[in-house]
Amino acid sequence: MTRSRLIKRSVLAAALLVAAGIAYCAMIPNARFDVPFEAGKKNSIVETQIGVPTTMTYQFELNLYYDSQNRERVRELAGTGESRDGKRINNGLPIPVRLSIGKVAENGHWSIVDKVFAEHEYGGNAFVYFSKRIIRIQLAPDRYRVRIEALEDIRELDGIPVHFSILVPGNA
Repeated sequence: MTRSRLIKRSVLAAALLVAAGIAYCAMIPNARFDVPFEAGKKNSIVETQIGVPTTMTYQFELNLYYDSQNRERVRELAGTGESRDGKRINNGLPIPVRLSIGKVAENGHWSIVDKVFAEHEYGGNAFVYFSKRIIRIQLAPDRYRVRIEALEDIRELDGIPVHFSILVPGNA
């Protein structure tokens, strides 16, 4: 094989490898959907559609944001996730929400989850927020409609930015 032919094949192989990498990355879902949500204001709603290219477990959560002045207050509202004898004993402030997840179809959507969640597990914290996990659920490839609605006015959340997030754990 001539040197120029070998170089052409190497370039072609490299181009195919790059194309395969781009295609693979395009199949990985967005690691995070994150939007402001007035969780303490009754009837506040957030709706979105997500595409799931491969079967993965998704985590739905409320993130309570803080700054240096209100960090400890927000920590108390988020809870600690402590448990004793297998029972959770500190979930923080209950935040009742109705979460609906449904497959999108040409003639509407099929409901997978339509449930009220009030007690949320402590999901951890990041540099600027504490997380309260609503649910973890495995979704198969398809298009999904997600809707969350606040069910009560909660004064304790006044002045605290809350975001509704959907993420693939480990990819956030």
